[in-house]
Amino acid sequence: TWDERISFVLTEKLEIKRLTFLDILKDEAEKSAEHADEQFDADFALMTGELARFLPALVDALGGEVIDLAEQGGGAPRAATDSNLPGNGSDPLYAQAVAIVRTTQRASISLVQRELRIGYNRAARMIEAMEKDGLISVPDNRGAREVLKAEEPDG
Repeated sequence: TWDERISFVLTEKLEIKRLTFLDILKDEAEKSAEHADEQFDADFALMTGELARFLPALVDALGGEVIDLAEQGGGAPRAATDSNLPGNGSDPLYAQAVAIVRTTQRASISLVQRELRIGYNRAARMIEAMEKDGLISVPDNRGAREVLKAEEPDG
C-alpha cells in the first residue's frame, strides 16, 4: 500500500502486477462530482494525479531507474548514478546522509541505508557523491573509506 491511497502487487521482476485505488481516493472523487456525467472526469483526474505521484516514489524506493546502454549503442545495463542523472546530487536526503557519516565517522553504504531506510542503490549513490564532494576517501584495499572533513560548525 502506498500513501493509504493505492494498493499494488509487485512481481519478482519488480513489475506492477495489480494496482487498486483505495476507497479514500474514490470517496474524494465522489465528493468533487455533482452529476453522474462529471463522475468519470473526477475519477480520471484524481487517479491520474495519484499515479503521477506514485510512480516516481516507487522507482525511488526501488533504487532508481536502470539505464540500458545496449539500446544506446554500447555496454550492459547499469543503474543510473548521480553523474548521469539530471540535477547531479539533488537527493533530498543527501544532507541527512552526510550528517550520519560525519556523526558516526563511518562512510558505509549499509549504515546510510539502515539509518535513512532507503534502498541500497540510493545509499550507494549518496556515498559516491560524498566521495566526489571530497567528504570521504576512495575505498582502500579492504573497501573501507575514511571521513575526510569533520563536522562543519553551525553558521
